Amino acid sequence: MASHRISTFGVKPPVFRGPILWLGAASFEPRCVGSAQVLRGKLPAAVIIDYATRIEPAVEGERRRAKYRAAIQACAVSWEVLRIGSYQFGSIFGVLNELHARPCDPDTELVIDVTCITKIHAVAVALWLVSQTRFRVVHLAYSRPSEYRTTRRHVWGKGKWVETVVAPFDFAASHDGRGVRGLFLLGHEGDRLRLAADALSAESGVAVVAKASRQELRIASEAQNAWFLRTAERRGVKTVALDFFAVEKMLLIARELALEAVADSARIVLYPLGPKPLVLGAALALASVARHFAWYSYPIPLAYDLNVTGGWAETRWASVRPSATT
Repeated sequence: MASHRISTFGVKPPVFRGPILWLGAASFEPRCVGSAQVLRGKLPAAVIIDYATRIEPAVEGERRRAKYRAAIQACAVSWEVLRIGSYQFGSIFGVLNELHARPCDPDTELVIDVTCITKIHAVAVALWLVSQTRFRVVHLAYSRPSEYRTTRRHVWGKGKWVETVVAPFDFAASHDGRGVRGLFLLGHEGDRLRLAADALSAESGVAVVAKASRQELRIASEAQNAWFLRTAERRGVKTVALDFFAVEKMLLIARELALEAVADSARIVLYPLGPKPLVLGAALALASVARHFAWYSYPIPLAYDLNVTGGWAETRWASVRPSATT
């Protein structure tokens, strides 16, 4: 089957050889505008996702979302806004498939800004990437905030969740098999990880801890996930530390674990609670080599904190291409 590789997220934008089609989500976070502003002046078309998510406080949240949506529109010659659900594979797949079928210049290059799409949709993007044939290369953009705020206020057990979604990558996924292998991507929401792990328990696997350069993220992540890390060895889970943007290494780790699961006819479950670049790398590997064995477990929040981040520090770029067949 075809395998895919993703380059490390770098600060230098790609060299575009054709017209650019930009896809990203408007948000209450200012960083959602990042890549569009970098491309301002050479962005002919933009497709803006507008999620129907709940923000607290609501009035100010909607005001900010409208402000940043307009800022993205101002960066493109033409644009369209699509209101879609936040946690269904089908909603983002419909958008991506429509872009895939849309008549356009054959040299058009697609940019998917993953900064403010949901992590479930990041997994869906990875699944779509391994099957799309329209674009010879797809560029990914991710904008890091200048300040993380929620980590300073986060208190264990205070998160509010609607439900935990446990679902296969696709409808042909294996429901049986010999056991469950887990790929745990740890962030700063340890109680959310506990919900995800309890919803679908893995007997063994790999836990990836992001090595964040910002002290507040590192401290919050270590404190929130201490309960899991203390018991990881007993659970049969190996712990690996990776840089926030080390997607190539993430791809290799996930691919090796996925191939082991396939060999044992076991399900492999992604717990996508770490940094989004690592989520993309992990999901791309699973979608490439273990699509019919891959699942995910993800608690859906009741509402988003308006002040989760502040500012926009930088935009990083990566590209996804098919590699050798396996």
